Amino acid sequence: MAPAGAGAARQVLRAGQQSRFDADAIEAPVAAGRHADAWTRGRLLARDLPLDSLVADLGRYRRGLLRCDPAVARLRISGAFQLNRIDAVLAALPRTLPVSVVYRTRYWVTIVPRGQA
Repeated sequence: MAPAGAGAARQVLRAGQQSRFDADAIEAPVAAGRHADAWTRGRLLARDLPLDSLVADLGRYRRGLLRCDPAVARLRISGAFQLNRIDAVLAALPRTLPVSVVYRTRYWVTIVPRGQA
């Protein structure tokens, strides 16, 4: 991989390594976490993750628009979530967090503060 900048250094990653990069630089490789490949087995693992980050990750695996209201975006969540059952994951959120899941259509879903639905 290489940043977009012309003449940028390249970094080769080996199996079991991960790195972060942006348009300007590549960080040094580090050992990948033991669950870094959970998505290849259809799972998304979250550990004290902000709700808006979880929703963004889930949205990559679900058709349509999946949003998180800024009022609940910083709520924290942990768990193992099945990527082939995202609607079940969404249905479980109000049981563990003070949120509601609003289906404007089947393809337009927003997580909002409880009572704001």
